[in-house]
Amino acid sequence: MKLKAIILAASCAVSLCSSAQIISGEYTGELEWGMNSKNTNFVNLLRLDFNWSPWKNGTIEAATLHIARTNDPVIDDLQLYSSVYEENCFAALAILGYKHSWKNMNLFVGVRNSNEDFFTSDGTSLFTSASPGIFPTIGSSYPIANYPVSSLNITFDITFGNWTITEALYNGVGYNGWKGSDNPFLVRPKRDGVYDEIQAAYETDESFYSVGAAMHSKFFTFDEDGDFTTENKFNAALWAYGEQTVWSGADDQRLRLMAQISANTMAKSACSTYAELGCIYEYKQHTIGLSGQYGRFHEYDADDDIYAPTDEYSVELTWQYEINDHIAVQPALHYIRTGKENNAVLLGRFSYSF
Repeated sequence: MKLKAIILAASCAVSLCSSAQIISGEYTGELEWGMNSKNTNFVNLLRLDFNWSPWKNGTIEAATLHIARTNDPVIDDLQLYSSVYEENCFAALAILGYKHSWKNMNLFVGVRNSNEDFFTSDGTSLFTSASPGIFPTIGSSYPIANYPVSSLNITFDITFGNWTITEALYNGVGYNGWKGSDNPFLVRPKRDGVYDEIQAAYETDESFYSVGAAMHSKFFTFDEDGDFTTENKFNAALWAYGEQTVWSGADDQRLRLMAQISANTMAKSACSTYAELGCIYEYKQHTIGLSGQYGRFHEYDADDDIYAPTDEYSVELTWQYEINDHIAVQPALHYIRTGKENNAVLLGRFSYSF
């Protein structure tokens, strides 16, 4: 009888959920080749999303990340040429929480990754390097809830016409483990500090503009192994981004220009300054992008026990072809100059959404 009851309860639960939930996902495979180093790597990323609305205006959101790679990065650049490259991870939470929606407002409470709400647009999401996805003045300077780690979070946004104001408060360090000392449910303001983001964005069919600030209660410094130490110094990174369609033609053709700039208030942060200029051309299923980035980084020099500045310039040329609504292929060529060292990376990306 107990087994029958369990089976009946499970059947009812599945039937109830299947009528209201949305399950989706995306697989991304990326083959990387360092043209100077001759190193190769293959990265696999699977993201699974679950959205269930048990009642009106309320949604339970969840998303997991699953990462597998064959080797280390093919070059040692500072901005990271790949937005999907990360350490092997069997399963990590990107989102787990509850969102309540009103007419023009949303409130989320739970575990969240900051990339879900900030930094990305139609233009920046095209490029395969990491910097267009999050400014390195933020992503390199703080161990925050940035892919593939998350933290407890409260996010609120409100929309007025074409304007959206987004405010988010996080634990100061992100995690993606499943242990007591390494999990995204931790709240440790004394050790990790607190981290806050605010953004004002203006969006139309032809344009996207945003300004924002990322504020942290602690200042982080990183050694040669990537380990960090903290100081109780409030600091911030400011940014501005613009994306504008400048020409449209037949067959869904359009040309967009994009520019972004960001600066950290701490001159010796891991990345103090970042800028990017780019253009994107669309024609039917084809999207071609050209982008140039600059970042000023500070690396730890163990011999002299100082943080030495290093400038990095990079250029990406990429072409994305959408085979259908679910499958896309994308080759990309990167030229990267880090200090006095030159490198080139060729990669091919395949994505399948379901």
